[in-house]
Amino acid sequence: MKTLLSFTGKSYVRNGFIWFIYNLARPLPPCWIKNFIYRMGGANIGKRVFIAPYAVIDPVAPKMIYLEDDVFIGWGATILSHQVDQNPSSAGVERKYIEREVHLKKGCMVGGLSTVRGGVTVGEGAVIASNSLVLKDIRPHTLVKGVPAVEDK
Repeated sequence: MKTLLSFTGKSYVRNGFIWFIYNLARPLPPCWIKNFIYRMGGANIGKRVFIAPYAVIDPVAPKMIYLEDDVFIGWGATILSHQVDQNPSSAGVERKYIEREVHLKKGCMVGGLSTVRGGVTVGEGAVIASNSLVLKDIRPHTLVKGVPAVEDK
């Protein structure tokens, strides 16, 4: 347990509380109560944000997540703001904990079961199709799909 604390630099108590309240909110239908719970944990959530049931808002680094007004997050989608990188040849010795901001701009949509990784900005009005993996920025008013997500032409 000491390794996790020194590795992430996070408090067990605070992270445990955020994880607990976020897991209580996950099955709730989209409502102001759900958004309030995510805000309590530190996520930056605008007005009229629709977070479908079972969507995952990263509980490890919620302060790095910015959801602007009118964002739609589909059923089971995942928004991540942290990651652990490991050198495959180091047998677990060389690991890096990284936090990156995620920005979902006004009116964008993340389809169900999609994942948005840290360090990504999804442009205003952009649409991410279901079951997509977003690894890089998405331009405004575009449709992306696939693994990794690419612009649909």
